[in-house]
Amino acid sequence: MKKPIFISLILVFFLAEIMLGINKYIGVLIYALVLGLILIDLEEDDFLIQSDKLLIFMMILPIARISEMFVSFNFYWKTIIFYFVIYFLVLFYMRRFKINPGYTKSKLWFIPLSIIIGIYFGYIGNHYFGFEKHPEILFLLPFIVFSEELLFRGMMQDYAKKEYGPNTAIICTSLLFAIFS
Repeated sequence: MKKPIFISLILVFFLAEIMLGINKYIGVLIYALVLGLILIDLEEDDFLIQSDKLLIFMMILPIARISEMFVSFNFYWKTIIFYFVIYFLVLFYMRRFKINPGYTKSKLWFIPLSIIIGIYFGYIGNHYFGFEKHPEILFLLPFIVFSEELLFRGMMQDYAKKEYGPNTAIICTSLLFAIFS
């Protein structure tokens, strides 16, 4: 995948997110078209190269966003579904492509500590920014942060860095993260 195509995909994601705010059906249609085009592009290859894997990782976000549109739950449950889909697909592709996220058994002690720190910062954020409408989000923060970290920095940024260099990878994955946060 060429760098202009990668950047164009990010711009299309931005457009789709704007359209989701204006008219969710047009936003979902844009995402569906992007997924279709990516699948058509991937279908032509006999084996996957680095840029093809990056395309697959970029498909995770539209898939999660489209799945979120087909449920009629409240905000809390839609958030759980959105991040569960991301988490499931990230774990699936990490296992499928044998991606090492950098975690080892000796570092597992950090997971409970990071959950406690995440809840603490969530509480502080609630105090300053106010989550009065959805205080239950505080308990989802560790799950949300972990799944986003694995997707954006662990998978997308790593493969984008291999394909386009560190500067482009950091800027583009930061833009994607900003679009979906």
